[in-house]
Amino acid sequence: MANNMGTVEDNFEGTGSPLISTVDLSNEENNESIGLAFTEGFKIIVGIMGILGNLTVCLAVIQMRSKEVKFLIGSQAAIDLLTSIVLLAGTFTGRNTFVQLVSPNNYIFGYIYCVFWHYNGLLFYLSTMSTYNLVAISVERYIAVLHPMWYRTNFSRNKAIVLGASLWLIAPTMQLVTCIGQTYYIDGRCRWIGFPLIGEAITGILLFIWDFFGPCIVMGYCFARIIFELMTQDERAKELQADKEISTVSRVTEDGHKESGKSAVVTAAGINRSRNVTKTFLLVFIAFVLCWVTNQVLYLQKNLGGYRYHGTSLNHFANGMAILNSAINPFIYVFRFKQYREKMKAMCSFR
Repeated sequence: MANNMGTVEDNFEGTGSPLISTVDLSNEENNESIGLAFTEGFKIIVGIMGILGNLTVCLAVIQMRSKEVKFLIGSQAAIDLLTSIVLLAGTFTGRNTFVQLVSPNNYIFGYIYCVFWHYNGLLFYLSTMSTYNLVAISVERYIAVLHPMWYRTNFSRNKAIVLGASLWLIAPTMQLVTCIGQTYYIDGRCRWIGFPLIGEAITGILLFIWDFFGPCIVMGYCFARIIFELMTQDERAKELQADKEISTVSRVTEDGHKESGKSAVVTAAGINRSRNVTKTFLLVFIAFVLCWVTNQVLYLQKNLGGYRYHGTSLNHFANGMAILNSAINPFIYVFRFKQYREKMKAMCSFR
């Protein structure tokens, strides 16, 4: 996602704010220290929650039989697990935290360290991967619900994996280009030199569209069409409900024996499972929007020359909500999936 989680030192570097002399610096620094302590503690809690929750999801998904559920949940949980690991590791080895890492002396390795670790490039990379993986899931759900025949005959699991992998490679392009373009390795130190004002505005707009607004439009359209289609299907089902033979189909086999229509039951079970998966990822999408919207809007308006919010309580709230997104999905799975709840109980049972 957008580079909105750097330190105050980096984000105010070179801004030359004319208001700085009118502020009580001692109080500002004290408030910032409290805010940073709260944020770092919150990151540790969320990181641990994300690792435990998403690891449990991955282990539970392995035991599930449904390939559809395994692929959809497994891919999202794996990315969120890596995000949580990087978040926790970065918290304990960051610039203002417990263990201070020293950048390598070699220029190439030093520059890579600056981009991917010192300035959180790897964390942003994984966050964007998570976003676009959710985009791939929404498109997959759109095809499954609105074009079920084509989906069953053409949309194989291997094709879905190829689609997901291609998105994971393409998705972080804008974020990495922006981070690489502003990161320098000078005299053994990492330096963040921002773009000029017009470059900052263009970058802010492009990142907002690429990382948040664009994916939200695609996912919102897919889920809106899905909801409308499901409502239409429910209306059709009500109209046909009077015909009891639809759910109790039976036929006579060639040898004269009557056989119950198990295929109808299996089909109904498959439709219900598909609906449950779709509704689950609708909740995941809503959680994504709620967690990231404040962070993204603040970053956009700052790049357009607006309110410099870094160090404020609003900034800490925005970053906290964004961080929370990597750990919240397992709770949605517990709420929505009976099969997952059963696997959780079995894994946690000591009997």
